[in-house]
Amino acid sequence: MKNSHIRIIGLYLCIYTLFSCTKEIDDSITVSASRLNINSVLVKILEDNPDNTLNWDGGYNMNFWDGVVIENDKLIGLDIEHKGLTSLPSSINQLTDLKTLKLSGNLLSKVPLELFDLKNLEELSLSGEDAEILEEDFLNGLYTLTNLKKLSLSGIMITNMDGISVLEKLEKLTIENSLLGNISDEIAQFAVLTDLNLRNNKIESISAKIGELQNIKTLDISSNQFPKLPIEIGALTTLESLDIRQNLNLGQIPREICDLAVSGTTIFVEGECNDLRVNAEYRNAPSGVPAGFPLTIDIWVNAIIEPRFIGVDGPFDLDFGEIGFEIHEINIDNVFDMNDVPNQVLVIQSATKQFIDGTRDMSFDVVAPSTPTDDLPEGRTYRVRLFNTEVGTVKTYLATYELVVFKLLL
Repeated sequence: MKNSHIRIIGLYLCIYTLFSCTKEIDDSITVSASRLNINSVLVKILEDNPDNTLNWDGGYNMNFWDGVVIENDKLIGLDIEHKGLTSLPSSINQLTDLKTLKLSGNLLSKVPLELFDLKNLEELSLSGEDAEILEEDFLNGLYTLTNLKKLSLSGIMITNMDGISVLEKLEKLTIENSLLGNISDEIAQFAVLTDLNLRNNKIESISAKIGELQNIKTLDISSNQFPKLPIEIGALTTLESLDIRQNLNLGQIPREICDLAVSGTTIFVEGECNDLRVNAEYRNAPSGVPAGFPLTIDIWVNAIIEPRFIGVDGPFDLDFGEIGFEIHEINIDNVFDMNDVPNQVLVIQSATKQFIDGTRDMSFDVVAPSTPTDDLPEGRTYRVRLFNTEVGTVKTYLATYELVVFKLLL
């Protein structure tokens, strides 16, 4: 009887051991299959981009691959920015556990719509070189990623943000180097947005609703085509940084916006924020001038001015005062450095003009008879800056051209 009990216990132990071993084997197979699936997708990326700089060995131990984050046999992060990628495989949609996918700094020629099957994404960055996309399909897919908190698109040729308000969880949004046009009232839906970067697009207007972004800390709308800015930006008292540089069509900046500096906002703008905005461009700038010959630069001036009535002929005669011109010689490497030193100034000219009805386009010929000289190097870059001589403050945007100086052969 005793032996019988021992046999039964032994039988139960064998069954338990067999069950446990089988479970371990099954778990092992499951883990292995998951890793194999991840590996196959990443190797496909490796193979499809022969000029990549991924630094992956193609083996199965992916824990040590650069930019690959695996937890509990799930790929949750993939940071492969600036790795020379030009394409992505459609099988990327098999990486269903991804929360972070960073692809900026690459030159993707197109974006596979399968990427938008990754519904768990919380952070996505994409970069292309005039990436070939069907805009409607791309945006429809993008707007299904409703868990996104950070979105960055660069060089993706989209023209609008219509429908983007469904991504209400966004905390950081970047759309740059695209064809993005006007920004609608939808911008107000991003209640938790802290960083908005819309630089280097084609934006001509932005909704006054932008003033409702009460958590915004960084706003970059530089290098666009704004003729004016909504005064509601001045209500964004949480702003730490505001960049409005290189908007060449921009008239006078509203006082409400300039006053943000008082509350601690750093405002990046050419000249002083409340300066009169003067835009200058070159027409028929010479491509080559013989050494020792006078340098003539034709400047087209467009100005928005503060009214100051003069004379007795009526209220529409406005005196702009005296305009000063400085011609600077600069190094091509510091074209975007506005802090010119005195020894870069080659010539100063001035002219007094009168503006009627507040605004007028006027053309000036500025002649610099002392330049170029025999000592002036060939292929130099020059900048012309304008200022109001009454206050002496430079008020122009960056404007440069290259002038080739050569010796006149007689």
